[in-house]
Amino acid sequence: MTENHGVVSSILTPGNFCILVLIMLPNIDLKKFLDIRYIFEKTPPPNSGYLYLTVLFGAFILLALAAWVVYGRRQKTVPVYLKMQGKVFNLFFYLGLVGLFLIFSRWQGIPYLGSRFFMLIELVIFIIWGISIIYFRFLILPKEIKEFEQRKQFEKYLPRKQRSLAPKRRG
Repeated sequence: MTENHGVVSSILTPGNFCILVLIMLPNIDLKKFLDIRYIFEKTPPPNSGYLYLTVLFGAFILLALAAWVVYGRRQKTVPVYLKMQGKVFNLFFYLGLVGLFLIFSRWQGIPYLGSRFFMLIELVIFIIWGISIIYFRFLILPKEIKEFEQRKQFEKYLPRKQRSLAPKRRG
């Protein structure tokens, strides 16, 4: 993010995001993540630097919408992409929404909902769900696309249903 006369620009490019992550990495203390009291703290302080998580979860929602558009265009030519569209959209949209809710809970000081434990649970869910989508994308989807193309090629040579020219009986 660039700074112009004290005003922070809201343009977040991948390069700016990488710079933001590199700035935040030295501030992360991994010893705290191993401390049980730190993870299960009922109401962590709301003034923690969670701006980057807000941006990340907001970006998740934008990625969900982008995935919906991209896979929606592919779905018009290959309907098998409908499954992939739903999986990617659900991953990013719902985790982004839940993440923003957890950050809001932290900001409002709501006990337990704002705890780090729920953020950790969301991270584990993201990893497991992401691995299942990657598995689907690289192992299952190519087979389904190949089957769809073969079925499409086969159906090309089948006779089409002919309309009956005789009037329908009402009866």
